[in-house]
Amino acid sequence: MNTRTSYHTELKCLARENLLTKDVCDLIPRSNIWRWKHEPSGKYKTFDLNLRGTQDYELIRCFSQNKKAKRVFSAYVRLGKFFVGLVQGIPKFHKQLRENKHQIVKVVDRVKDSLGMINVLKSFGVSVHTFRQWKLDTVTPCFESIVNRCNRIYPTQLSKTEVRTIKEKLTDPLHQYWPISSIAFHSLRNGSLPLSLNTWYKYANRMGVNRPKPADRRKKFLTGIRANRPNRIWHADITRFVTLDNVIHYIYLVVDNFSRKILSWRVANKVSALIRRETIDEATRHLENLDEHILLLTDGGPENSLKEYLETLGVKVTHQKAMIDVHCSNSLIEAHNKVIKYNYLYRKPINDGFQLIRELDFCCNNFNGRPHISLNGLTPDESYANVKLDDERLRKLKKEAGIKRKQDNLKNRCGVCAA
Repeated sequence: MNTRTSYHTELKCLARENLLTKDVCDLIPRSNIWRWKHEPSGKYKTFDLNLRGTQDYELIRCFSQNKKAKRVFSAYVRLGKFFVGLVQGIPKFHKQLRENKHQIVKVVDRVKDSLGMINVLKSFGVSVHTFRQWKLDTVTPCFESIVNRCNRIYPTQLSKTEVRTIKEKLTDPLHQYWPISSIAFHSLRNGSLPLSLNTWYKYANRMGVNRPKPADRRKKFLTGIRANRPNRIWHADITRFVTLDNVIHYIYLVVDNFSRKILSWRVANKVSALIRRETIDEATRHLENLDEHILLLTDGGPENSLKEYLETLGVKVTHQKAMIDVHCSNSLIEAHNKVIKYNYLYRKPINDGFQLIRELDFCCNNFNGRPHISLNGLTPDESYANVKLDDERLRKLKKEAGIKRKQDNLKNRCGVCAA
């Protein structure tokens, strides 16, 4: 029985290119060589790949037979893994990487051709996207931008007009008592500057115009008692304030739990249950539905002896004392006292009781009329009236502002990119 001889594909490809020596050709029938040369040109497509694979195979085979090379390479791999694990365990390691990103970009560019960029980045624990962002940051900074980035290369950053508007709003005397969150929501709602709250904080910090903070910073505790609608829970409390003429005044407040609105206030030079009753009378004038059942939460002060008085009211009010009748504090209105004093009154020289009354009238109206972050951008007046924000409109304003910002920044030519 005749057997057919098979030849390696490399021989066929070498014969087609006339690269076989005469000695090898004498061992192969001439008919086979003629047929190989006249076969279609695209029949053997993997010849170059096969040659490279053969070279890799020879390299691996030589490496596996060399015990010293294997030992050195294994030691190198173990040492590399050890150092990578060691440095990545350092506290705030990634923060240190960001602070030295310019040096890291230079090192990676220098060795990536030899070791491969992905392998080098793995040793730092940095993604390819982050590395490319860092590489863009190594470009000469743009000193015309507040974030030191060229508007044309980074067109999504705020335009010069928007940055100027932020600064004007943060330094506007009309908003000097407002926190940044209130200014941000107010600008978003009227469409003058539709930006996220984090963007306001970032640029305010860059410009060094952050709002003043009270000196006393207490720890935050768990969420206290909360109402699900207006006029469900009211808080009443007194706080002391000393004017420059060294006279002690008592500020009486009644606050709605749901909306945080200051329903009524008084200034007096004594602690009196009569004045407390006046503030409750004034608060009940806001009620449209006299069938409301209200829980009044106070502390145990002498001014809160209200049992007989509440029975004469045309509205049903249940009086309970914090930490006595209910297991919660009166912290919500205490926070109002702190805001009124530290954010408003302590920032002005108040000489006497008459000036205190004028300033308190202003700050209560101002407090009720500014957007609050705890109310998701609503003002206490709006929340008390059950007003709802149009979230879809606000998202649309942000999106339109982002498109316009990108167009404006792409038109901008600073000194760096115009050169």
